[in-house]
Amino acid sequence: MIKFFKMQGIGNDYIFFDCMKHKAYNSLNFSQLAKKLSERRFSVGSDGVVVLRKSKYFDVTMQIYNSDGSSAKMCGNAIRCVALYMYKTKKIENLIIEVSDRVVETEIVNSNKNCANVRAKLGKISFVKKIDVPFYDKNIELNVATLNNLHCVVFVKDFDFDINKGGQFISSLPEFEDGVNVEFVKIIDKTNIEVKVYERGSGRTLACGSGACASAYLACYYDYVNKNTDIQVKLEGGKLLVNIDKNDNVEMTGEAKFIYYGELELL
Repeated sequence: MIKFFKMQGIGNDYIFFDCMKHKAYNSLNFSQLAKKLSERRFSVGSDGVVVLRKSKYFDVTMQIYNSDGSSAKMCGNAIRCVALYMYKTKKIENLIIEVSDRVVETEIVNSNKNCANVRAKLGKISFVKKIDVPFYDKNIELNVATLNNLHCVVFVKDFDFDINKGGQFISSLPEFEDGVNVEFVKIIDKTNIEVKVYERGSGRTLACGSGACASAYLACYYDYVNKNTDIQVKLEGGKLLVNIDKNDNVEMTGEAKFIYYGELELL
């Protein structure tokens, strides 16, 4: 039997495997497991799988697999979940996580039995390019930024269109050879935005932490919202607070929560 636990950050849910505690799990094919276990209604169901391993220089390293088995380089919501897990199991309040080639510092702001508000310093976001493409009967402007994962932000006046179709169309454009995370962003005021997400490798999700950060960053870039202040990002699964400093470093604060522990037998 293989032990796992499931957690979520504002509706972005993942299946976690701790290879530090269960060293034999290192031999598992987590890409295949992500495809098998993430299918909703027919399995555990999730937006993907997160694997925790020992880090040579930091507290922990994490590897992320989307629900289609592809790898992801960043997941802000999963990072907050890892911070909560390590706080509950090892009493580390200020965790340093290695993810891809990035080091993320986290802090437990407050907690109760099964959940916590977690602050994460994700590092620098950078603008990549702007692309104009035809979409239905008009051209749309795609704004691309990177936070390990590549994000494509589209500013909209409303959400009266099919988010799935729009996300699929943009993610499959030839400009994005490996796909792209798509965020449709509505500006509410100078400190509030609303975001709907289509993730590469997972499809429509209730939230994307790094996508919320990319959205806030590009909203600051165009002066739609204020820099050096907390920007409230409303996603379908909940809210995040994002702060972009003058050097384009991003800090994100939001909830992480345990769902359950479980065991499974590989058939």
